[in-house]
Amino acid sequence: MKNIALSMSMSLFLFLSQMLTGLILFIPAARGAEAPWPFQTGEHCVAYSAVKEMFVMFDVTVLGRNCMAEGRIENASAPEGGRFVADIPVEGFDSGSGKRDGHVADLLGGPSREPMRFESEPLKPELIKSLLAGQSGEISGMLSIKGKRSPVRFHELRVERDGQALILKARGKTTFNALGLKVPSVGPGGIIAEPGDELELLVQFQMERLTGYGGLAGR
Repeated sequence: MKNIALSMSMSLFLFLSQMLTGLILFIPAARGAEAPWPFQTGEHCVAYSAVKEMFVMFDVTVLGRNCMAEGRIENASAPEGGRFVADIPVEGFDSGSGKRDGHVADLLGGPSREPMRFESEPLKPELIKSLLAGQSGEISGMLSIKGKRSPVRFHELRVERDGQALILKARGKTTFNALGLKVPSVGPGGIIAEPGDELELLVQFQMERLTGYGGLAGR
């Protein structure tokens, strides 16, 4: 009986520990609401934002930033326009929880931790001109995760000026299902954490750090 009682006490302790950890690591959120902009001026990063239901009671946001991503413009002189390409190391995401970040790296890159890659549709000259003139636009492309290519659309695309610097900002929405990803639940029946399907993608790149940008801007 003592062993049974001890086992039950340990199980209760672990459950409460996971519950408190969840409360500390996550922030309350509303489904469908856009994530707050997670970057500071001068940062060159991407991020994801997703919502989970915690303890069958409330929704919380998980936000992971990755400042190891690198972008470039390929074939800037092509008549149809160059393409924006970004390579994103899956081990570069930081959500404030090393354990979760390891799970994210496995989910997105598999055992080999294969980097993700986004390749846009051609950037038409008129789109570039409108962005540099301060107007917003949108762009679509293909996001490769573990070799599987899925369409992604950034519905909010703009270029902002910070002194002489130009900053590319983009926000897009998709779903884990559309990307072929299955995020596991935590606890029996997802009682501790049940992931939602919605996924928000955020980008902030310094234009001068994009290889090939000079050829694009000079068109």
